[in-house]
Amino acid sequence: MKPIFYILILIALLSCKDCDWGDFADLEYYIPYNANSDTIIFESNLGDFDTIRIAEIDSSRSCGSIANVKNERLSVSIEHIPIDRWQYGHISSDERGYRPYYQFLARVNRTEGELTIGIEFRDFEGEIILNSFSKENIFKNARTEGYWLVKSTDEMKDSTKIEELYWTKEYGLTGYKMKSGEFYEIKTISNTM
Repeated sequence: MKPIFYILILIALLSCKDCDWGDFADLEYYIPYNANSDTIIFESNLGDFDTIRIAEIDSSRSCGSIANVKNERLSVSIEHIPIDRWQYGHISSDERGYRPYYQFLARVNRTEGELTIGIEFRDFEGEIILNSFSKENIFKNARTEGYWLVKSTDEMKDSTKIEELYWTKEYGLTGYKMKSGEFYEIKTISNTM
């Protein structure tokens, strides 16, 4: 029994090598936001406005010791303004008490080389399929090299739900189409700090 125990310990120690990390540049390619507090205004084809603020940009890395699984994550949290109906609640933080737990707009994850990009906006959830990039520019207010289209899997016909979401490397969330046909497109991005 002792030899098996020693062999397992030896394997664990040999697999505890450092993960080689580069920078986050290739993950940031999909997350074009530069700073917390960017305010993004969308305008619809009917003249309605929708506004969000970048609440937090966070990155993390982990490297498992035994399996040596390498995981990198870059995420963007947003606050809907003036009223945030999509907060997850509040979490305890430091001596200041509680802070809002904002909705994640995007999470770029790379685990052992496999890249996934999850999108959440309002009540919409989806994942960008990286090989589905369309090279046309369908936006009148934004110049882009193309977009990724993320479609809703929600079968409900509720006109207040998002049907399609458009993501670009230049602006991130660039537009979205409601099930009613109303189309919101990015109008402005401003830094409020």
